[in-house]
Amino acid sequence: MTRDSGKLRDRDDRTGGGRDSARPASGFGLSGEEDKMTNTTGTKIRGDWVSLVQDLCGTIESWARERKWFVHREEKTITEEHLGSYAVPVLLIQAGQGRIHVEPIGRNIIGAEGRIDISSFPSLNRMLLIRVNGRWVLRTDSGVDWPDHWSKKAFVNLVRALTAD
Repeated sequence: MTRDSGKLRDRDDRTGGGRDSARPASGFGLSGEEDKMTNTTGTKIRGDWVSLVQDLCGTIESWARERKWFVHREEKTITEEHLGSYAVPVLLIQAGQGRIHVEPIGRNIIGAEGRIDISSFPSLNRMLLIRVNGRWVLRTDSGVDWPDHWSKKAFVNLVRALTAD
Protein backbone atom coordinates (compact mmCIF):
# COMPACT_ATOMS: atom_id res chain seq x y z
CA MET A 1 0.00 0.00 0.00
CA THR A 2 1.26 3.44 -0.86
CA ARG A 3 -0.22 6.79 -0.04
CA ASP A 4 -0.16 9.03 -3.09
CA SER A 5 -1.31 12.63 -2.69
CA GLY A 6 -3.57 11.64 0.18
CA LYS A 7 -5.13 8.60 -1.54
CA LEU A 8 -4.30 5.07 -0.52
CA ARG A 9 -3.54 2.73 -3.43
CA ASP A 10 -2.92 -0.97 -3.56
CA ARG A 11 0.04 -1.63 -5.77
CA ASP A 12 0.21 -5.11 -7.10
CA ASP A 13 2.64 -6.39 -9.69
CA ARG A 14 5.79 -8.44 -9.71
CA THR A 15 7.50 -7.07 -12.82
CA GLY A 16 7.29 -3.30 -12.53
CA GLY A 17 4.60 -3.32 -15.23
CA GLY A 18 0.87 -3.01 -14.70
CA ARG A 19 -1.09 -0.23 -13.11
CA ASP A 20 0.22 1.27 -9.88
CA SER A 21 2.68 -1.50 -9.14
CA ALA A 22 4.78 -0.91 -6.05
CA ARG A 23 5.66 -3.01 -3.04
CA PRO A 24 7.85 -2.35 -0.02
CA ALA A 25 11.38 -3.59 -0.57
CA SER A 26 11.84 -4.75 3.02
CA GLY A 27 9.76 -6.84 5.39
CA PHE A 28 7.59 -6.45 8.45
CA GLY A 29 8.12 -7.21 12.10
CA LEU A 30 11.54 -5.58 12.44
CA SER A 31 13.21 -5.33 15.83
CA GLY A 32 13.91 -1.87 17.24
CA GLU A 33 17.56 -1.96 16.09
CA GLU A 34 16.61 -3.25 12.63
CA ASP A 35 13.92 -0.56 12.40
CA LYS A 36 16.51 2.18 13.14
CA MET A 37 18.80 0.78 10.44
CA THR A 38 15.88 0.64 8.01
CA ASN A 39 15.00 4.28 8.77
CA THR A 40 18.60 5.40 8.15
CA THR A 41 18.81 3.34 4.97
CA GLY A 42 15.33 4.52 3.95
CA THR A 43 16.36 8.16 4.31
CA LYS A 44 19.36 7.64 2.01
CA ILE A 45 17.34 5.62 -0.51
CA ARG A 46 14.61 8.28 -0.48
CA GLY A 47 17.12 11.11 -0.98
CA ASP A 48 18.86 9.27 -3.82
CA TRP A 49 15.51 8.51 -5.49
CA VAL A 50 14.27 12.10 -5.21
CA SER A 51 17.55 13.34 -6.74
CA LEU A 52 17.27 10.84 -9.61
CA VAL A 53 13.67 11.86 -10.32
CA GLN A 54 14.49 15.58 -10.17
CA ASP A 55 17.44 15.11 -12.54
CA LEU A 56 15.40 12.98 -14.92
CA CYS A 57 12.48 15.42 -15.00
CA GLY A 58 14.89 18.30 -15.57
CA THR A 59 16.42 16.44 -18.52
CA ILE A 60 13.00 15.56 -19.99
CA GLU A 61 11.88 19.17 -19.54
CA SER A 62 14.99 20.39 -21.36
CA TRP A 63 14.48 17.93 -24.25
CA ALA A 64 10.83 19.00 -24.58
CA ARG A 65 11.65 22.72 -24.54
CA GLU A 66 14.32 22.17 -27.24
CA ARG A 67 11.47 20.94 -29.46
CA LYS A 68 9.38 24.01 -28.50
CA TRP A 69 6.87 21.84 -26.62
CA PHE A 70 5.01 23.52 -23.76
CA VAL A 71 6.02 22.10 -20.37
CA HIS A 72 4.17 22.57 -17.09
CA ARG A 73 5.84 21.35 -13.88
CA GLU A 74 3.95 20.48 -10.70
CA GLU A 75 4.88 18.71 -7.51
CA LYS A 76 3.45 15.48 -6.15
CA THR A 77 3.82 14.01 -2.67
CA ILE A 78 4.34 10.26 -2.41
CA THR A 79 4.36 8.27 0.83
CA GLU A 80 6.00 4.86 0.81
CA GLU A 81 6.54 2.32 3.53
CA HIS A 82 10.09 2.54 4.98
CA LEU A 83 10.76 5.75 3.00
CA GLY A 84 8.16 8.12 4.37
CA SER A 85 6.79 11.08 2.43
CA TYR A 86 8.65 12.97 -0.24
CA ALA A 87 7.91 15.45 -3.02
CA VAL A 88 8.82 14.85 -6.66
CA PRO A 89 8.14 16.76 -9.88
CA VAL A 90 5.38 15.81 -12.32
CA LEU A 91 5.50 17.09 -15.90
CA LEU A 92 2.70 17.85 -18.33
CA ILE A 93 4.02 18.31 -21.86
CA GLN A 94 1.95 19.56 -24.80
CA ALA A 95 3.52 17.89 -27.83
CA GLY A 96 2.01 17.85 -31.30
CA GLN A 97 -1.48 16.39 -31.23
CA GLY A 98 -1.48 15.24 -27.62
CA ARG A 99 -0.31 15.71 -24.09
CA ILE A 100 2.30 13.68 -22.27
CA HIS A 101 2.14 13.23 -18.51
CA VAL A 102 5.39 12.22 -16.76
CA GLU A 103 4.45 10.98 -13.29
CA PRO A 104 6.70 9.30 -10.72
CA ILE A 105 4.92 6.34 -9.12
CA GLY A 106 7.38 5.25 -6.46
CA ARG A 107 10.79 3.89 -5.53
CA ASN A 108 9.70 0.61 -3.93
CA ILE A 109 8.84 -1.38 -7.05
CA ILE A 110 9.21 -5.15 -7.30
CA GLY A 111 11.72 -5.98 -10.01
CA ALA A 112 12.96 -2.39 -10.30
CA GLU A 113 14.53 0.46 -8.34
CA GLY A 114 11.71 2.89 -9.10
CA ARG A 115 9.07 3.69 -11.67
CA ILE A 116 7.83 6.70 -13.62
CA ASP A 117 4.77 6.50 -15.86
CA ILE A 118 4.75 8.31 -19.20
CA SER A 119 1.14 8.58 -20.34
CA SER A 120 -0.52 10.29 -23.27
CA PHE A 121 -3.83 12.08 -23.58
CA PRO A 122 -6.33 11.75 -25.12
CA SER A 123 -5.23 8.24 -26.24
CA LEU A 124 -4.44 7.04 -22.67
CA ASN A 125 -1.45 5.05 -23.92
CA ARG A 126 1.22 4.49 -21.30
CA MET A 127 4.83 3.41 -21.03
CA LEU A 128 6.76 2.69 -17.87
CA LEU A 129 10.19 4.15 -17.25
CA ILE A 130 11.77 1.93 -14.64
CA ARG A 131 15.15 1.99 -12.97
CA VAL A 132 16.94 -1.37 -13.36
CA ASN A 133 20.56 -1.99 -12.37
CA GLY A 134 21.29 1.74 -12.21
CA ARG A 135 19.84 2.66 -15.61
CA TRP A 136 16.49 3.79 -16.99
CA VAL A 137 14.57 1.25 -19.07
CA LEU A 138 11.39 1.89 -21.06
CA ARG A 139 8.85 -0.92 -20.76
CA THR A 140 5.32 -1.43 -22.04
CA ASP A 141 2.41 -2.17 -19.70
CA SER A 142 2.69 -5.80 -20.78
CA GLY A 143 6.33 -5.98 -19.64
CA VAL A 144 8.07 -5.76 -23.03
CA ASP A 145 11.20 -3.59 -23.13
CA TRP A 146 11.16 -0.69 -25.63
CA PRO A 147 13.73 -1.38 -28.38
CA ASP A 148 15.67 1.88 -27.80
CA HIS A 149 17.83 2.62 -24.76
CA TRP A 150 16.66 5.63 -22.76
CA SER A 151 17.96 8.75 -24.48
CA LYS A 152 16.78 12.01 -26.02
CA LYS A 153 16.06 10.18 -29.29
CA ALA A 154 14.10 7.44 -27.48
CA PHE A 155 12.08 10.08 -25.61
CA VAL A 156 11.19 11.97 -28.80
CA ASN A 157 10.26 8.71 -30.58
CA LEU A 158 8.19 7.64 -27.59
CA VAL A 159 6.30 10.95 -27.52
CA ARG A 160 5.61 10.62 -31.25
CA ALA A 161 4.38 7.05 -30.80
CA LEU A 162 2.20 7.91 -27.80
CA THR A 163 0.60 10.95 -29.42
CA ALA A 164 0.12 9.46 -32.91
CA ASP A 165 -3.45 9.27 -34.18
